[in-house]
Amino acid sequence: QPVIQLHDGSNNPVSQSGVPIKAAIATGGGTLLGTLMVNTDASGQATFTNLAISGTVGPRTIQFTSLELTPVTSGIITVSTGPAQTIAANSATSQAATVATAVAAPPSVLVTDVGGNPVSGVNVTFTVTAGGGTLSPASPATVATGVNGVATLTSWTLGTTAGTNNNSVTAAAAVANGSPVTFTATATAGAASTIGANSVTSQSAPISTAVAAPPSVLVTDALGNPKSGVDVTFTVTAGGGSTSPASPATVATGVNGVASLSGWTLGSAVGTDNNAITAVATVPNGSPVTFTASGTALPPTTIAAVSATAQSATVNTAVGAPPSVKVTDANGVPVAAVNVTFTVTGGGGSISPASPATIATDAGGIATLSDWTVGTTAGVFNNTVSASAAVPNGNPVVFTATATAGAASSIAANSAVTQSATPGSDVTAPSVIVTDAFGNPVAGVDVTFTLTADGSGGSIAPVSPAVVTTNSSGIASLATWTLGADVGTDNNAVDATAAVPNGSPVTFTASGTAESGARAAGTLSQLLLRW
Repeated sequence: QPVIQLHDGSNNPVSQSGVPIKAAIATGGGTLLGTLMVNTDASGQATFTNLAISGTVGPRTIQFTSLELTPVTSGIITVSTGPAQTIAANSATSQAATVATAVAAPPSVLVTDVGGNPVSGVNVTFTVTAGGGTLSPASPATVATGVNGVATLTSWTLGTTAGTNNNSVTAAAAVANGSPVTFTATATAGAASTIGANSVTSQSAPISTAVAAPPSVLVTDALGNPKSGVDVTFTVTAGGGSTSPASPATVATGVNGVASLSGWTLGSAVGTDNNAITAVATVPNGSPVTFTASGTALPPTTIAAVSATAQSATVNTAVGAPPSVKVTDANGVPVAAVNVTFTVTGGGGSISPASPATIATDAGGIATLSDWTVGTTAGVFNNTVSASAAVPNGNPVVFTATATAGAASSIAANSAVTQSATPGSDVTAPSVIVTDAFGNPVAGVDVTFTLTADGSGGSIAPVSPAVVTTNSSGIASLATWTLGADVGTDNNAVDATAAVPNGSPVTFTASGTAESGARAAGTLSQLLLRW
């Protein structure tokens, strides 16, 4: 450390205390550190104790000055490299490269002393701390600094997983400051190699509605890393549904390598895997990816007649069109496997299967009875069957049938079959009723009324043999029956015949009874006069 002595003009030492002596760099640059101003003591000396020079290596001189005194300059002071003090990056600390390839700038560090001078011969250890990449020399690699204070790896090859700053290397040295230095690198995906499904490839949804998981694919490089910016085209190939964006929809993969549709609405047909979408990309593997979806029926909402709701049949026979209904959803699409209950509600007929009959709708949404036999009583729309299902609309569907009389089976009297009156007078005209096997009146049946005993001059109108057709009530009647002139028991008779197996003919008889008192005598006198 410098000691400065005061002198007079003849260069004799001067003992004077309290004179401030200031030290400063004279030549060579750098920075003078420590206590730069010291006062002289009683002997006229200023003793510096902690001066130091900072800066690059090389020669320096120091000048000491005080007030008006003549300054003095030190001799040459040679500054040499000090101990290694600091390690710092000498290359980029953050860069990027494709997975499994080398970064452009291998990690490099600079080791310096306290004055920032490069220090050679310092061992620096480079270690891969993340990403799984490799170094040359192999990690942990110990490289000594050169004369320029620099230690550099030959290369750094990143790992196989893409990610932001997911690869790192540390450089450590036995220095006070800056250790370790950390280098990071972002590993980017390689060329797109494979496309695969990122969502389920088979699902189901009600027809004309959106699936729960819109089709989604993942595009990766050869090492399985997601690849962004790859165009994927989604196209509806079956089912007639729609996509959002509209098919064919081109969607670019995001940073996660995924391309997805916003939505997929199925077509209107029910079926297994009857809807399909393909996802295509320009990659060597996996293209196209196919997504399928089964269209399931919507909940049933409506029941309606398929067969005629009003028809007719002969009593105790089957109608021509057994009751049939169709169950549909809100879009009018048939719904299968819905239970429909058919019940005979009027007329006393029968159905097959027996009432109440539960029949499940088929693939076309239709449930049909095997047959419907109307009851034995004729009548207009007097037979009914209802069809009901657990749906909000159209319940129940009512089928009606008019039961018409069967073939004429029997003829019977519809008026008194025996009566009496005075000869030549009218009695109640004979009337018959024609019925089928179940007692229902049969219209349109010809009945022949024949005067079989006229009691000497009786007559019927129409004239015997009189053909009269039964009316809608099954009745055929003569207009009149006039007795003959003879008195007698059942001496007048009319037969009513029809082509039926039972009851024909029906015989009507009438007795001619004598008149009483004067009227009877007058009548006899007239007869005698005529005779």
